Amino acid sequence: ATVKQNCPPKTSSVHQEMPTLARPRATLYALLTGKPPFESDSLPELVRMVRQDEPRKPKEFQLSVNELFQDAVLKLIAKQPDDRYQTPADLLRELQRIGKYNNLEADWSQWVD
Repeated sequence: ATVKQNCPPKTSSVHQEMPTLARPRATLYALLTGKPPFESDSLPELVRMVRQDEPRKPKEFQLSVNELFQDAVLKLIAKQPDDRYQTPADLLRELQRIGKYNNLEADWSQWVD
């Protein structure tokens, strides 16, 4: 991942996170918005932003983004590990809930208990 796509733990000395979701978090944000969560021409400023600032809501860039999905994406890139989904199954359950709320059905049974 590039510096612009790094999520908060990659810039800190304490790096405890769920490895299976580490890389896709900021990438999903960028795919959804067309921009990385943080941008700066200065590396020190970018690191400061990643550590301290909150990313802009995806809906600010793409008005059609579902607010529940936006919340799930922001939870993926939360600064504090305890504020993120703790397992991939937790994320899939949330995506299933969001899908049902929006009348989108998917069979997640092979992925989630």
